[in-house]
Amino acid sequence: MHLQDLFGIMLLIGLMTIMTSLLVLKHVAWAKDGLQVGGLIFVVAFTALGFAPIKPKSPEQIARDAKWAEEKAASELKSALEDQRQKDIVNAMVACEYAIKSRLNYPGSYSNTFFSSYNRQFETSNGWEIFKAFEAKNGFGGSLPQIGHCSITRGGGISVEIGNG
Repeated sequence: MHLQDLFGIMLLIGLMTIMTSLLVLKHVAWAKDGLQVGGLIFVVAFTALGFAPIKPKSPEQIARDAKWAEEKAASELKSALEDQRQKDIVNAMVACEYAIKSRLNYPGSYSNTFFSSYNRQFETSNGWEIFKAFEAKNGFGGSLPQIGHCSITRGGGISVEIGNG
């Protein structure tokens, strides 16, 4: 058992004494004495814990900690990249919607068809391919189902094709 472990046990004893004094003891004088003793044990142990010598790590612990830190860093990087990827695809979908609307005769009549089987987005090596089902008025004023196809490059280029759905 190390010195730090003993101080940790002292901390627990001090806390238990304080809790016992607060919860169990009914007699005011005993509770006050218990609080003082528990508080004193707690303060001494907490102070001593700060000055306790730290046990040096073994080479196995150092290797294990380094491996854990490396795995954690890789995991956080992967998570950050996935978050950025998700943001990029959302931005691409929004850009596609704006590009589709800009090509319509009546952009204000655009109505997204959220639950269509035509709604798809694919990440490619160069960007994204997005297919969006929607309804909008045509040149004659009639509302028709349509499908927009956007090809968006990572550099920000976008091409749009609109067809009947």
